[in-house]
Amino acid sequence: MHSTGAYATLNLDNIERFTVVATPTLVNDNLASIAPQYRYDASNIALPLHVNDILVQSPSVTLNGQGGQIQNINIRGFSRWRIQSLIDGVPIISDRRAGSSAGFVPPSLIDSVQVSTGGTSTYLGSGAIGGAVNLIFADRLRPTLRIGYDTNQSMQEYQFAGGGDTTDFMVSRRTANNGSDAKGNSLFDQFTQSTLFLRYNPKYSANFEHSIGTNKKASKSPVTSAWTLFSNNSDIGKSSSDFPQRRITEYPTNKHWIGKVQFEFNTTNTDIDADIWWHTSNLDTETLRPAQRINESNSDASDFGGNIRGNTLGSYTPSFLNEWNVDWQIQVRGRENVAINESEFAIDQLYFRSNSQPDSQLDSQKQRGNHGTLVFKRQTLNASEYNIAGLLDASRTLDNTTYAFGARVDWQHQRNQNHNQPDNQISSQSTAQVNNSLSSDEISIQNTQTSNAFATNLSGFVGIKHAVNRHLYSSLNLSTAFRNPSLVERFFSGETPRGSVLGNSGLRTEQATNIQGGLYFKKKAKANAVSAAVEVFHQRITNYIERRSIDENTLTYRNLNSAVIRGITYALSWEPLNTSWRFNTAGAFISGKDASGVRIADIPPRHAEVSAQYTYNDATLFGTLRYRASKTDIGDGERTLPDVYTLDVGATFSLSNNLSLNLSVRNATNQHYYTTADDRAAFAQGKSIQGALTLLL
Repeated sequence: MHSTGAYATLNLDNIERFTVVATPTLVNDNLASIAPQYRYDASNIALPLHVNDILVQSPSVTLNGQGGQIQNINIRGFSRWRIQSLIDGVPIISDRRAGSSAGFVPPSLIDSVQVSTGGTSTYLGSGAIGGAVNLIFADRLRPTLRIGYDTNQSMQEYQFAGGGDTTDFMVSRRTANNGSDAKGNSLFDQFTQSTLFLRYNPKYSANFEHSIGTNKKASKSPVTSAWTLFSNNSDIGKSSSDFPQRRITEYPTNKHWIGKVQFEFNTTNTDIDADIWWHTSNLDTETLRPAQRINESNSDASDFGGNIRGNTLGSYTPSFLNEWNVDWQIQVRGRENVAINESEFAIDQLYFRSNSQPDSQLDSQKQRGNHGTLVFKRQTLNASEYNIAGLLDASRTLDNTTYAFGARVDWQHQRNQNHNQPDNQISSQSTAQVNNSLSSDEISIQNTQTSNAFATNLSGFVGIKHAVNRHLYSSLNLSTAFRNPSLVERFFSGETPRGSVLGNSGLRTEQATNIQGGLYFKKKAKANAVSAAVEVFHQRITNYIERRSIDENTLTYRNLNSAVIRGITYALSWEPLNTSWRFNTAGAFISGKDASGVRIADIPPRHAEVSAQYTYNDATLFGTLRYRASKTDIGDGERTLPDVYTLDVGATFSLSNNLSLNLSVRNATNQHYYTTADDRAAFAQGKSIQGALTLLL
């Protein structure tokens, strides 16, 4: 599906079966046949400075945590390690509590995004209890030269894409200074980004198309696609309200190498496709506490995995499934060399200009070059993780009703290899402090000195979709999901930009049960075209893991007894036929509390948006008005928020057959507001103007 509006069209017809060369999907066809998966693209939104700008078109997706280039997202009240982010099907795993960020990918490389809500552990395993997003490359990159600019950060973008019959590539370079909020105060959101993308796509070869179109037994390579991306990011500022008086956090280096190779094997009885993927990452963090100390950390990880899938069980198919569409899959994943090393320095001399000056900022080069006495140097995490899973799903349509179910068995082994760290677990004194702070309905932290953690989990889904008529249908599905504690939650003990954090090896696996129902309508008549969707969901999580304070400067993790997140999302698109207009509206109401009735963190306030698009000759104009309600009932680590309205406007001009111009204005009314309810979040950028020229070569 390709959107032409400021808000993407709802994908309500995603019920056909996919081929192995189709766009990568978050879930298999059988779940998609009863629970629509939504897709949004970058058409006619204010020029994206971050891939999150494409994602937040969904009413289910909001920003989360603190700002900057490593900003994270929230899906219907779930965030951090509870949602899964993927790039072309490759999971992006982060050891930051804030969760994974795809900010290392230039948004111009992403053609569209897929959003799946609710528990999707059946397909994605641990960590997908709140949903998932998949960033999708364009099927084929056209030879182009692109130059872009943003006024708020003086961001400059240079991009060149090209390729031949079966290969394409893109080179991108982006640099940005610190921006400013609506009152002109400096935001620490600078970054530098260099990216190289290479892809081999034999499906565009004439010989390949002929072989699969006329004779499936024709000799051809089993490789259907292969791509790799290298991204080098440096001098990334963490946009936080701590800047610059309390803390100044910078990421001097953020490197990623990611790739995937896909295969297809045709046999007499079945088609089998498979893939292997990898992702190596390196993140350096430097946190300055003025007149106190400097903490540096280096985080490395090597992630890898593979999948093999088939669409029949052959002679092993049970008789009761003979009339069903059956898929199976085996997944293998691993994490090696997951290590964090930390150093602390006392400050002898600090080069810092007063924040009262307009150009106030820390000279990071002088900062790093004038460290004082080394206080300590230690390894705060050294661990590995291995995972293997098998899943089976099936669907069938009878008359006007589709039935589907799926199940997964998942085995995981985590190993702590950092035995020399003296404070690798919560001390007895700290454990007592935390336990004394727990109410009777909460679960105490266990101080078990373990080097290995094993987990076996089952998850699944079952649901139906009923077509009331050819325009309206309803769906109802029930799913279970799980999240094993992360390596950081279990085994990390060290310093973070928020303070000292102690791991808790006694944490239990989060378990979630999600029930979701929806009504979907789509009609194209002589007068107009309308599509709409309303979804209601209720999700209960047991052993919910939260980070809580031991004292003013020390944090740890603990299990709560349970938490419930529920809400409603809606979206409506109206396109009067024989006109040049298109209108959209969308929004969400979400709440979340623990078993004691206390608000949990990361629940977004009520929000809604209205957008309009108008096309005239070779120009398309659009505007989007967004409303975020106030938030006064807050969770731990949050601040209250007033309500706010923001406006984005823009236009796309086709100057010739080969040249186009994009112009947009973000926060056009220059509103002054916090980006999220996180108590360390900074203000949003003030009004900014973006422009981009794209030349088709």
